[in-house]
Amino acid sequence: ASLYGYKWTVPLDELAMMDTNLTFGSKVNVTTKKTINSQVAAGQNPDSNPNAPSSTIDEISRTEEYNFLNLTVVDVLNGEGNSIFGTYSSYSGIPLSERLSYISAALDQYQSLQNQLTPKFVVLNVGDDQIGALENMGFEADAYAVKGTGAQDTSTGEMTRCISDFKGVQQVINNAISYNEKLAAEKEARIQQAMKDAEANQEKE
Repeated sequence: ASLYGYKWTVPLDELAMMDTNLTFGSKVNVTTKKTINSQVAAGQNPDSNPNAPSSTIDEISRTEEYNFLNLTVVDVLNGEGNSIFGTYSSYSGIPLSERLSYISAALDQYQSLQNQLTPKFVVLNVGDDQIGALENMGFEADAYAVKGTGAQDTSTGEMTRCISDFKGVQQVINNAISYNEKLAAEKEARIQQAMKDAEANQEKE
């Protein structure tokens, strides 16, 4: 797949952020919605008040939907707009048996790390066949829905290996986040129970 097309940065919703099909080299479909506002004379608007003066101008809004198919993810960005490629690369070098404990400990130690590792945007390669629709949309929309197709850019063996590595890292990161959240919830439950026990003991005294 050519990487010389237009690079389009698209935000992800919460569900897409956790989708391991949305990683480097993944193929995705994007559906966008954009509200178009226009002004027309009252006489040209069938929904306007028939008694309105001819000089009245009506505001009309309509929603346009655009579909972009089989685009390639060429980068994944965090909420600060920084690529997470470098960090994922370093994590992929950690032996699989040690990866979960390492990432879990790192997330626990550095509170900002989760935000740095969480995908918030994907950069997509838009070829000549779909750039016209993007231009018609004005390159920006009001709502975006990104969904992985399950297909990947397998144009080279290196790309195939890279995709496999990063999908593995992303899954471990998701597991580490869930694991830490579970530990935190269990810790909070123990604290709450200890407080209840202490109050019960005071009442007995």
